[in-house]
Amino acid sequence: GKKLDLSNVSSELEFSGVSSGFSQIDNALAGGFWNQTFSIITSTAGQGKTTFCQQLISNYLAQGLSVGYYQGDLTEDVVISNFNALGVTQEQINNLDFFSNCTKNLSHKNIADLTANYDVFVIDNLSSLLPEKSDYEAQKTFVNKISDAVEQNGNHVHLVAHQTKSAELSSLPNIEGCGEIGRKAGIVLSVERFNKVYLDKFLQLYGREDEFIIDLSNEKRKSGANPNTVISVLKNQIRGDLPRIPMKFNENEKKFENYFQD
Repeated sequence: GKKLDLSNVSSELEFSGVSSGFSQIDNALAGGFWNQTFSIITSTAGQGKTTFCQQLISNYLAQGLSVGYYQGDLTEDVVISNFNALGVTQEQINNLDFFSNCTKNLSHKNIADLTANYDVFVIDNLSSLLPEKSDYEAQKTFVNKISDAVEQNGNHVHLVAHQTKSAELSSLPNIEGCGEIGRKAGIVLSVERFNKVYLDKFLQLYGREDEFIIDLSNEKRKSGANPNTVISVLKNQIRGDLPRIPMKFNENEKKFENYFQD
């Protein structure tokens, strides 16, 4: 056979995708959210998935990207009000198209086709879009359509999905619905509040000698700050490693911020 010349081949793939707007998340994902794949944002109810997704959208609009946003639980007025609070300008809002269950001709059968019109499309959430939670065949068909669409269109889609077991830390097997959802995604992130409940679950699994806890302890001694949210990388098709990323949520500005100094 022919010998391969690897002398000019970079060990890192050149990033092609969209920046999350958070340097620590981008670093963990080898640049950000890669094109030609879709990501899952997951957690149990009330952990901040929707707030996190809306800040991602705000960051994308600030970058001049076109964004489509399906929201199954909130009205357009509420969503626009949330974006105004995040400092999104009217000019930036013009790059955002909002879809809901009331949108004419929108269904889980054709939303994959809509995603082709945008740099990023956010679907929040899967259970409100599909007619039956137990219809695994419909879920599988939908996820396959999304997977095919991003590969063909060269863009990125975020899909919000719930976790099934509130007594556990978020995990890949506990994503609500058919197994195809986690298997097809290139990136899976969980959003969880960093509180006593989370810490107790974490310490029971990993103990105080875990690198994540040690880093937090060192940062707290240095700055006195506590994180109040953890973004966990549950799947990372590009880089492979699965870090936990502490974040601060600024209650006054209703915004997530990096925990560690850049």
